[in-house]
Amino acid sequence: MKTKLFIHKTRIFLDFEVPKLCPYCNKSGIPTAVSDYLANDGFVDKYNFLFQCSNCNNIFFAKYIDPNWEPQIYPPPVPPLDLPPEMETIAPEFHEIYQQAYKAEKENLDKISGMGYRKSIEFLIKPYVLSFSDASDKDKILSEPLSATIGKIKDNNIRALALASTWLGNDQTHYVPKHPEYDIAELKNYIKYLCHSIVTDYYSAKAHELLSRK
Repeated sequence: MKTKLFIHKTRIFLDFEVPKLCPYCNKSGIPTAVSDYLANDGFVDKYNFLFQCSNCNNIFFAKYIDPNWEPQIYPPPVPPLDLPPEMETIAPEFHEIYQQAYKAEKENLDKISGMGYRKSIEFLIKPYVLSFSDASDKDKILSEPLSATIGKIKDNNIRALALASTWLGNDQTHYVPKHPEYDIAELKNYIKYLCHSIVTDYYSAKAHELLSRK
């Protein structure tokens, strides 16, 4: 969908393919053009815009070689997370940490992104276990080692995925990994399926609650 944007240098409106996704929050919307600059390298006009996202209000840059073409965007857009969308609501802190690690990975900061993924696991598992534990156990669960918290998970499959994710996440923080045959891609797969299992468990509990109402 094209949008008419005003070019101050020429005092005319032109139709442009406005970016549909914000490179910061990855949410769709119609950004607002807050500034424009028309440049010419002697051969072709280049249309430059600063856009403000309608969701997160962050400012990003877009350069057009031709109004009919897709623009070059900075910062470069990050592909959507390969996680269940429900995680943003079920475990918001996990989602935020994972998203930051993912952005670091996409910017080739592979030496630190793994540590971010490892941290995200803790912020996924601890709230999950707290969700079915007694309130009096909260302080103990939050302060105990993650392995002890994982031991409290009743579902065998979720416990196995949590433990495997933690092992591979720990390798990202150690000088000598214990499982060198597994890389970040494998770690992300275990985290992804752990998330799917937790979402399934979450909605299964809600379904049982619904069916118990007679």
